[in-house]
Amino acid sequence: MWVEKKIRQSSRRITQEQELIHLIGVSGEYPSESIPLIIPSTRYSGKVKTALKKDGIVRVVSEDSMKGYRLTEKGRRKLLEENRARFEGVFAEGGIPSPSEVVKRKRMLSQAAVMTIMYKSGVQIYDDEKADIFGNAFPPLAAEVVIPSQSKSFPNVPKSQTTDNSQAHLSAPKEERKGTPGEVRVGSGIPRITHPSYYGSREYKRGDWELQGKYGTKKPLAVKGSRSTGVLLTPTHIYNIYNTGSTLIKWGADVERKWKEEITSGVSRGLLVGQYNGQEPNGILIGKSMDMLIQYLTVDKKQKSIDTFLTRVYDSFYYLTNDWHGILQMQFLLTPLLYENAQKIIMARYNPRSRNYSIEHDALTDDNRPVLLALVPNIPRLIRFRNGLEAQGKTGIVMCFSYQKEALVGYLGECAEVRGADFDRVKEAIEE
Repeated sequence: MWVEKKIRQSSRRITQEQELIHLIGVSGEYPSESIPLIIPSTRYSGKVKTALKKDGIVRVVSEDSMKGYRLTEKGRRKLLEENRARFEGVFAEGGIPSPSEVVKRKRMLSQAAVMTIMYKSGVQIYDDEKADIFGNAFPPLAAEVVIPSQSKSFPNVPKSQTTDNSQAHLSAPKEERKGTPGEVRVGSGIPRITHPSYYGSREYKRGDWELQGKYGTKKPLAVKGSRSTGVLLTPTHIYNIYNTGSTLIKWGADVERKWKEEITSGVSRGLLVGQYNGQEPNGILIGKSMDMLIQYLTVDKKQKSIDTFLTRVYDSFYYLTNDWHGILQMQFLLTPLLYENAQKIIMARYNPRSRNYSIEHDALTDDNRPVLLALVPNIPRLIRFRNGLEAQGKTGIVMCFSYQKEALVGYLGECAEVRGADFDRVKEAIEE
């Protein structure tokens, strides 16, 4: 596959079997339904699973309609011998729920599904790769200037894209000392994210550091009740991550606002203030299919907490599917140049957007109809687009991938024409 080929150009040179074992190791329990993203061949996947069970490396847990894979003690020893830096901290945390603890298992399997999408998109998820942001105490120094590394880039992005343009005028520091592969430490030792890195909620709250707030300092809480699986840090953006799977969840908007504020305070205004300069996180919601997005968009308006969560917690809240489509969508968010190239291809027939146009849009037709690009649906924008059309009695056009078309037609109805672009052709065109 195109995405797989691109990612294999990175530094990862391990077999699919090793990829699977490593993901089981960091997950605690790994969902059976995520394995095809690691080993696409059903026949080979079956052989690998059979061999791992026969060799006593993994065991199967199947309870309450949830099937997952866990390492045996032999499997844990194998991974520690292979890469102690990657797994020692994870295994030391423990906390793997018993099969009878349904809620905890669901959260663990949900986290594993997110890590799979991250990993296959080229995001660093392992301790020995990514910057150690939360494992040590880094004092938040608001005045410190941190310079982006010019020595590393992430998949599909030219080096110029990994540099924060707002700091491009600054000269490089005289001395930089190397840290772990995903970081550059400058001056006091505050790391800088030079490669997209994912940190689960457990990683966030395990460190010995404090939040700076208007009521003084406090330990990070990873806000009790938040359903976020963790945070994705890129060289230029912060994303809080959620996984709805195949279940319509009654999100608590107030709780998620607190989680957003904690990440803003602890990361953007605290540990990495020199990089993010106080910017607020955006959100990413991962679901099993496009049908889940439409369920959220058409939910009874009496459930105000869901509507508020979707539209008022994050300025941008993107929806991705938990499959190969979602992996490319994630790469679009990580690599703006990829998305710009796709936009040029799909929107070439239309006129540029207008700042004075009153409806949300990305382009205009010759007869002045608004056009919205929804390859990676931004939920608040999609809602504003439909509301604007209905309020003004106009019709518009939505450009999406063909696999998204049916679902979006169900949401937009007669107020917009939905046109689908062939997913594989777009991939091929971007690759050229």
